[in-house]
Amino acid sequence: MLASRTLLLSPQSLPSSRAAYGIFIRQGVRNPTRIQRVCRNPPVMKGTSGSETLQNSEEAQLPELVLIGSRRLMQPSPAVEIAQIHTEAFQNRLVTLKQCMVKYGGIGIAGPQIGWYARVFCFGLFKPSERYPALNPTTLPFQYWVNPTVEEAPESRATWFWEGCLSVPDVSGWVGRPDRIVVTGYDENGIKQVMELTGIAARVFQHEFDHLDGTLFPSRVSNPNYLVPNKAFEDQENWAENWPTASARQTSKGTLSWEE
Repeated sequence: MLASRTLLLSPQSLPSSRAAYGIFIRQGVRNPTRIQRVCRNPPVMKGTSGSETLQNSEEAQLPELVLIGSRRLMQPSPAVEIAQIHTEAFQNRLVTLKQCMVKYGGIGIAGPQIGWYARVFCFGLFKPSERYPALNPTTLPFQYWVNPTVEEAPESRATWFWEGCLSVPDVSGWVGRPDRIVVTGYDENGIKQVMELTGIAARVFQHEFDHLDGTLFPSRVSNPNYLVPNKAFEDQENWAENWPTASARQTSKGTLSWEE
């Protein structure tokens, strides 16, 4: 017999309060943080716990990254059949996806980036990021998403951020996106989930979601001056005045800005 209860979660607590088991149902567009959890006990799938530390033998077996320009990377990927989530083959691929994110030093990675052309991605941190020192596991907890959808939440605002990508090495882009979104999809156990994400989590979700449609962040910049070599950030304080914009010049990587 299923037991149900209603949870009220703040937007900040949503990512870290993901249930290991349960179905999440949004209770109205105007209150997307009101969530009903239906508790049940599906089988625990093997291998999805993962590890942030890889052995040399594991690293050697991981696929290489697919880079910008690849015809297949820049095309939409098909949806996953939900029944497939519970298979050993799918679970093994989830582990591989997570391990690739760790190996290549990302804060998120989508299936197409490693040649798995399906609507799947994961993101989050296990420890502070060297590429984005302002982020940590509290602000960006690890999570899987299968067949995700996204819509802009009520009262969202545009924010800008220096985005990077494992498939676009050595370059960052000043990209604007909504700061608040409502997302749906399935977790690694095939359980439907609905969340409102804000801030950094919303940003990374949208970046990874773009990969599923074959879109990479250089296509999102509104000005060619917004694409900057990563090496340039070592001397950001000496950039030309107000270049590429006043806000972009002052914003460090890993930090959101309310101004373009």
